[in-house]
Amino acid sequence: MSADATATRTRVSARFDELGLTATSTEIQSLSDYFCLLAKWNSRINLTALPVDSAARSAIDRLLVEPFVASKFASAADELAVDLGSGGGSPAFPLKIGAPQLRMVLVESKARKCAFLREVARSLALGGVEVANTRFETLRSRPDLAGQVDLVSLRAVRADHTLWTVVSALLKPGGTALWFGGSDQQWERGGPDLVYGLAFASSRVLIPATSESSASHLAVLQKTS
Repeated sequence: MSADATATRTRVSARFDELGLTATSTEIQSLSDYFCLLAKWNSRINLTALPVDSAARSAIDRLLVEPFVASKFASAADELAVDLGSGGGSPAFPLKIGAPQLRMVLVESKARKCAFLREVARSLALGGVEVANTRFETLRSRPDLAGQVDLVSLRAVRADHTLWTVVSALLKPGGTALWFGGSDQQWERGGPDLVYGLAFASSRVLIPATSESSASHLAVLQKTS
């Protein structure tokens, strides 16, 4: 383990302790290893604008803590998950680390980013991970995914008609979509209350607000039919 890797693991572990979050040593190690790979590859291809080189708290919170906390919303019965616009691998990999029973399909249209995602899955020895080098609109034609998915995750993806149509087409009835950074207010104000077979279910605080930063939110949507 390099000095940088050791320092990153220490920072990740300390942040989990500071927030009172429970994670095994294996989970902390996997999260840290993913973060180090992200920092290494980010110097060559643009995977994230967050300060990963210094393992800043803001990067640890957004890339690791938020999706790991959200992984606990997956039920033991959930088996198949799809992450749309996987890019740098968050929320997908921390979700997988926190809920290892999930078979995870990471969808990314850029080939170089797909190479990174495959390297993370290989290096972390994560079974049940598929990297799909395609646009997410094509997923509706896959019979193994259409109407079969328990959990869809998304962050930094344009929330428009096309997106919600794909999400609705993928989810089985009762399935859940986790929208990281999705504003609860835009759903509660009577906006798109039934969006292409989806309904706003709840908003969760992933990391509480502090004097330095606002709370991070997760919008939870459910397939109604």
